[in-house]
Amino acid sequence: MKLEHAKLGISVELADPIKQRHVEAFFKAKRELDGDNAIRLSSPEEYGSVVRSAWGGGVLLPPAQDVAEWSPAAVRWLGQKLDRLIGEALSIPPE
Repeated sequence: MKLEHAKLGISVELADPIKQRHVEAFFKAKRELDGDNAIRLSSPEEYGSVVRSAWGGGVLLPPAQDVAEWSPAAVRWLGQKLDRLIGEALSIPPE
């Protein structure tokens, strides 16, 4: 699956479907990246961490990009998308 935002200049490939191994690797990468600072991150830092962890965990497919050089709006947009998509992958459908 491709996530794109033309005005922000973002185009990335996403694992489709997101599997348990991706989610576990994402959260492991997130813990390692954030360390003890997790509860003190600002929202821009949090979005950057989400995007970097998504590449580290295989949710976003290589090649990884240097989000430090992206606009803050682009990182926020992708971080929000990833939060939503990972949340959907974890959601249990109604019976």
